This record gives sequence, structure tokens and C-alpha cells, in this order.
Amino acid sequence: MDEQDIIKFSTELINRNIEKIYNSVKGYGVDKIKQNKAKTGKAFKNYLESAIKKYSKVKTIIFGETPIFLYSTYTELDLRIFGDKNTTVNNISDLLAIDNNIIISGIAGGGKSTLLKYLFLNCIEKENYIPIFIELRDINNTNLSLIDFIYTSIEKLNFTLEKEYFEDTLENGNLIFFFDALDEVSYEIRDRIQKDIIDLSSKYNKNYYLVTSRPNENFIGWNTFSEIEVQNLTKEKSKNLIQKIDYFPIEIKNKFLEELDSNLYDEYKSFASNPLLLTIMFLSFSFNGNISRKINGFYEDAFEALYRRHDASKLGFKRKKYLDLDIRDFKDILSCFSLLSYFDGCYEYSSSQLIEYIDKSKKITEKEFNSDEFFLEMYKSINILIKDGLRYVFSHRTFQEYFCAVYISKLSMNIKSGIITKIFNEKPLDKVLDFLFEIDRQSLEEIIIIPYFEEIKMQLNYNEDDWEWRYITFLYKEIIISNKHEEKVSFLNYSNNAYNLMNLVIRLYFQSEWRYGSSKYEQSTNEIFATYASFSREEYRGRVNIKLDEYSDKHLKRDIIQLSEIKIKEFIKANEIINNLKIKYSNQEKTLTDILLSNSLD
Repeated sequence: MDEQDIIKFSTELINRNIEKIYNSVKGYGVDKIKQNKAKTGKAFKNYLESAIKKYSKVKTIIFGETPIFLYSTYTELDLRIFGDKNTTVNNISDLLAIDNNIIISGIAGGGKSTLLKYLFLNCIEKENYIPIFIELRDINNTNLSLIDFIYTSIEKLNFTLEKEYFEDTLENGNLIFFFDALDEVSYEIRDRIQKDIIDLSSKYNKNYYLVTSRPNENFIGWNTFSEIEVQNLTKEKSKNLIQKIDYFPIEIKNKFLEELDSNLYDEYKSFASNPLLLTIMFLSFSFNGNISRKINGFYEDAFEALYRRHDASKLGFKRKKYLDLDIRDFKDILSCFSLLSYFDGCYEYSSSQLIEYIDKSKKITEKEFNSDEFFLEMYKSINILIKDGLRYVFSHRTFQEYFCAVYISKLSMNIKSGIITKIFNEKPLDKVLDFLFEIDRQSLEEIIIIPYFEEIKMQLNYNEDDWEWRYITFLYKEIIISNKHEEKVSFLNYSNNAYNLMNLVIRLYFQSEWRYGSSKYEQSTNEIFATYASFSREEYRGRVNIKLDEYSDKHLKRDIIQLSEIKIKEFIKANEIINNLKIKYSNQEKTLTDILLSNSLD
């Protein structure tokens, strides 16, 4: 199977479906039916051919700008529908049998985008629906509606049918939309885009809609979508992924596979079970022979391995060096570049934007170098950037987030405070704060965790009567009771600082993701659904929604507090942690004061 085979399948797909597509298009005169039918078919054929050429190849962190045919590197992932066992996805039909509307959620580096591209190609090969692939990050810095953005996106890939006729084709239910990376839509417009996707799926409900994103508990409120979670790689799947890397010399790969099987997977499971981190792990092992146990050291080792590849011909690499900069200076400039672009919500760059950010970084860091050469070093030599169409992106978004945290950690406390606060308020689910926790833990605790937690306690009147109910209603606006795929109780949160802080505290200190899926704290019982269905104004597709601020029923409050027992215990535990932090930093200040006083007395 290669690219040309898939293009051939796409031609057959359009030929089989041209009558369905054309029958939905309005406004053609009888005398032009044949001509316009051919025009419609050609538009979709041209789009699919261009899309196949774009999405059938991927670029990896190991080989940078060398595109690899996706099928040759793809490792099948396990997905989990809540309440079901893990299911390996072999083809698109496995998902279409579940629901028309699906959210595929997974942590950074888990393989969501690669999976979506695989499903897009598999749809052409196996299904009778026409796939449309949309990269949602491209909507940033535009004022387009979702439907206008969709049309603009496919038009760039040689779709030539007029927009009004394209909209006609939506009505017939012959399309599958693949929306990639909702989490990369900028904070300012994300709510609007989420609503547009939901509205589009409701208005044209005969089509299929797949959306990928990092986890977000707000997906509970997408009533018409089923959420499916990408699972970690098993040991066998991790070994399979490495085996598919065409890497020389072969003895290094074999040594890594041997150690992965005997001990590395079990010792470094949080890394080895994630496709991106496993690849970085392999790269670091190849160059350094060891693997850091901390995530910041892990990324640092990966960066050093990428940077040192200039003279690593003995490992099968040979990269031209464009710039004579010490690795520390290069890292400082790259970190500044990452912070500036991340702060602007810029995750992809035109050539001119790259040079603009590099020039700004040059001025801020006060380093002397050629900006064009620095760009070539990032792109051609180190491969920390890769080219995607006409634009450039980080080889993975987590690199931008890591280097962003690195630069923040070096700033003065005053500047650092404003930047960290803005990130917490606007992008609390991004990994920058997680990286910062390991790189500059005290700053994060003193700027965000301690003061925000104390503010929450004050607003709750913590430890006074009924504080548990106030806590639940402070964080959550409604409870959702469902028996669609399983009987469960879930909570739809407010997007406020209280929720964001507890999310952060739990994932940093309790080492777990506080989200729908891994810690939604369900109670599986048909009785709850039957009892509280009467509280809901409507029952939709096997689920009822109870708005917490509309009910004061004591039995309802009792049951919800009981269901929230783990959440409440976590808050109590978090309070203990924060109190210990306050004591710790108070003692540090006291010690410093004593030292200064002692010095002045002398």
C-alpha cells in the first residue's frame, strides 16, 4: 500500500458516490446536469488527491524533514469508551459503529493526530463516505466562522466547487469530518469554535464528526458526542513502534528493544507508554546511553541529543551546521523564542513570523547571530521545527511548552509573576505549568498555588457548616447522570480559577489527571438514573442534566455530596499540602531574617 494506491481508492470512492453528492446540489439547470456533475466529482477528487499527499506522510522527531509514509510507521492504538474494555482500532468502521459524533481525547504526545490521519486514509480505503480533514489550529488569528474556515481549508487543497454548492453537499449525510487538535485553537475563540462544531453536527446530523483534543472535562457537556480516550501503549505496542523506526545502526535499536522488554518499559512506564516520549526516550538512549527520570531532564536530554547530531555520523546522522553557537546560548534564544510565540498563541509560523520572533529573541537575549542562520539551525539541522505545508511548527507542541517554562524560570520574580498568572488564567491545561513545577517549583507555589488556594478557602468559609456543598457548587454547575454506554454520574465544571487550581494541584501533587475519564468519580447504579431523571427538564439520549443551583432538595444534596466524597477528600488533602508549603516558606524567610539580623548585630 502506498500513496498512489490510496489516490486510486479515492477516485473509486467519488465515482461510487457521485450521484449522492450531486443530488444534494441545488440550482443546476437540466441542460447542465452532466457538465456540473463532472465538475462536482472533479472538485472532490482534486481535494482528496491533495489531502492524501499532505496527510499520508508524517515527519518524526528522529528524521525531521524526511517524510515517512504513515502506514509504514503507524502503530495501532487502544481506545476506551467509558464502561467498555480497551479496544484496538483497526479501521474507521470500529468508530462509526459507536456514534456519529465522537471526541477522541488523549494526553500530549499520545498519538491523536497520527490516529486521525490514519483514520482519514483508512476511510478512503474502506468506507463509502467522503472524508474532510480540518486542522483546527489554522483558524487562529482569523475571524472566519467554522463553515467558512472549512471551505477555505479544502479550497487550499484544490477543491473548486463553489461554496454555496459545497454547503448543499452537507445535507445529504455522505461526509465524515476529521477535526484535529481542538486544544490548539486559541483561548479567545475556543468556546465559539466548540459551539460551532456542536451546531454543525446538529444542523447536518446525517454526517459523521470526529474531533481530537487533549482532555477537557467540559466535553461532558457535549451532549450529542461520545468521548473516547486514547490509552497508553502496552509493552508490545511500544516495542512495535520502535521496530517500525527505520534506524541505523541496527544494533542500537536492537539493544534498546532488548532493554525495553527487560526493564525500561516497567521502570519508565510513564515515558515508554506514550508514543512521543517513547521516541524521545529512544533518541536520548541512542546518544546518551541513559534516560532521565524527571520530565524536564527527559526533554533536556532530548534537546541535547538533537543538538549534538551535527557530528553523530557514527549513529547514522549527518547534519550540516549553520550556526556556531554554544548549546547554552542556543537554548537561551530558543527558550525566549518559545515564550514569545506561546504567549501570542502562535503554534505555527510563516517564514516572516519566524524571523520576526527570532529577531525579538536576539534583542532580548542580547546575543549576536544571524537570524536566518538560526532559523536554518532550528529547521534543517536540529529539526526542532518541521515544515507543514507552507508553514512551520514545532516537531511537537510540548517542546514549545517546555522551552517556554525554561525561559520563565530565569526571569525576575516580578516579571515571572505576571507571565505565570496569565498562563494560569488563560491556558491552565497546557503543560507549561507542569514543566515549571519541576524547573522552578517554588515560584509556581508562591505565585499561584498558595495564594489562589487561600482565596478559595476564604470564599468557601472552609470548615464552617455546609462547606462541602458550597465547594461542589462553586466548582460545578451541573451533574450529568447517564446510562448511554454505562451508568455513571459526572460533573460539568465552571471554567473558573477554583476548578483550574484544583485541576493543577491534583495533577502536580497527586500524580493523576483530574478529568472526565480518569477521575470523574462515577457511581454505577441504575437506581440513581431512575431516581433523578424526574429532576431533569429533559432526558436526552440516555442522560439527564441537573443544574445544581436550581435545587435545594436535601436528599439530592446528600447524594451529590456522597458522590463527591473523593473530590472533597482531595480538597482536604490539598489543604494539608498548602499548609505545609506555607510553613516551609515561612521558615525559609525566618531563617534569612535571622541571618541578616545576626549579620547586622555583628
